Amino acid sequence: MDIKWWIELSIFSSLVLFTAYDSERRERLLKKKFDDWFCDLINLTIQGTIVPLIQVYFIVKVLKLTLPNFESTWQIGITGAIFLNLIIVDYVYYLTHKALHKDRWWGLHLLHHSVTDFDIFASARNTIWTTFIFPYVWLNSIFYFFIDNKKAYLVCASITAMLDLWRHSKLAPKIKGPIFNFLSLILITPHEHSWHHSKGVSKKNFGANLCIWDKLHGTYHNNPRFPKEMGYPIKSDLKTKLLNPFKLKRENS
Repeated sequence: MDIKWWIELSIFSSLVLFTAYDSERRERLLKKKFDDWFCDLINLTIQGTIVPLIQVYFIVKVLKLTLPNFESTWQIGITGAIFLNLIIVDYVYYLTHKALHKDRWWGLHLLHHSVTDFDIFASARNTIWTTFIFPYVWLNSIFYFFIDNKKAYLVCASITAMLDLWRHSKLAPKIKGPIFNFLSLILITPHEHSWHHSKGVSKKNFGANLCIWDKLHGTYHNNPRFPKEMGYPIKSDLKTKLLNPFKLKRENS
């Protein structure tokens, strides 16, 4: 999966430079609390190291041992690989994300919604366990094993990773400009995702890449401006934030 790693590293580095270039963004980063930095960086590390190791050396390895005759048997080519990753996985993500906003599972996702200001590091803010629930870990590994065009699939997975970082940044197109009008027809942009992180409209815009799922299910919120207030700050200690999601407590609650 070297190609995926290099693509994602390049994208991440570019967005870090964009964040650091602006003095206001730098100042906001410097003001982040230690707990927030630790949660962000530990989960970025998990996503960049532990998750790929689990995918390659556990899930795919188990499939190779148990289903050796089925590896690369789905002859679907580039088109099929794109469809599986950018459509099927994206829709499963939408359903999973929406489920995490149900009262029963909200604790697993609450820490992510403690983000009060967008930056690409905060895209990874989650409990230790939450990352492994999303389909990017398990479903990507399964599809990767069965399909024939693995390189195309990895490129699509890298595009998804890029879009995840992007929608948690403020690298947003000019409101109502031609680029914004085009992208907002297809994608969840930083504008839409910021409303998902807002205090008043958090149960909208669950989509990862495509906005079509929200439009089909009536969960789409269209407002091109960034909300004034974002996030639900957590008053629990660092250990609870990372390891005990169902014991998290919001400030002023």
